[in-house]
Amino acid sequence: MQIKIFDKYSLIKSDIPTIINKKTIVKDVNVGGIKLSYKVSTVKALVLNIFNKQYIIPISLKPKDKTNITFLRPYKNKWDVGRNKLPRCLWGKTTDPLTNLWIELELDYTDLDSGEVMCKREIRDTNITKHLSKNKQLFYIIKK
Repeated sequence: MQIKIFDKYSLIKSDIPTIINKKTIVKDVNVGGIKLSYKVSTVKALVLNIFNKQYIIPISLKPKDKTNITFLRPYKNKWDVGRNKLPRCLWGKTTDPLTNLWIELELDYTDLDSGEVMCKREIRDTNITKHLSKNKQLFYIIKK
């Protein structure tokens, strides 16, 4: 039993295109890929390890530092290959329409026609990207 500080990610809005067989895009939401918006807050929680399974119980009732963060997994045809060539592990298979890269955006936007997309940083932390790929509603990340 330990007390740790976590970042709590709660999904606010998700814009996900419909893709069949990981090849063809049926319905596009005009945001340039998969866009997920999360509310992030800092929470103190109790961690219990019971039978090799970890349970997280939030202690503090009022979370601190509430901010909104938007993540984008862009389409390959929207990515500028000439300037920013990605390694094969981030580019993915040739048949997939999406890259394997998640980007944190500076500002949220509604569609690509409304303005430019400003990237803040690339997300290479597998603790975050594994939850983003599953489009989870709620997840916790231990603060370092």
